[in-house]
Amino acid sequence: MPQRPLSRRHWLLVCSAALASCASEFKPYVPPVDLPLQDAPPGQALVYLLRAPHDSKLVRVVEGDRHLATLDSGTYTVISLPPGRHLLRTAAGLPVFGEMAPPLAVELAPGSRRFFALSGVSTRLVLGLPLPELETAPGSRRWTEVTELDAQGLMSIGRLMMPEAGAL
Repeated sequence: MPQRPLSRRHWLLVCSAALASCASEFKPYVPPVDLPLQDAPPGQALVYLLRAPHDSKLVRVVEGDRHLATLDSGTYTVISLPPGRHLLRTAAGLPVFGEMAPPLAVELAPGSRRFFALSGVSTRLVLGLPLPELETAPGSRRWTEVTELDAQGLMSIGRLMMPEAGAL
């Protein structure tokens, strides 16, 4: 007996069954667990400094002549400072070769916790998409205060760098 070709209805049934077998159980989105944040020591304030993952330059954070931290791409640190006005500078590399961003002037209250991210505009794009090794346009790096939620998002994909001795 000759075989007949499958009708359109049979093909639709076969394709539907194949697609249904590929489906997996629906799982609702579960946000990542919040990262625990430190509380400021008595009479101090905490400053979280975060680096954007696309900026590949190593930076030093200093206040006056005091070296606070060295941060690589996609890292963050926490420093403890006394209340009052502070001027944090960002320098390139390991000896200080020059400013990488305008200074960050911050007024800290006792017991406060503030979050700042350093990022800049990337310069190498192909069809509007960034290349894996990005460069940050000179003069575009800026410290920006971010919310606790945004900081936790950056920290969840970054890694903690210990501050210099005496900075925490």
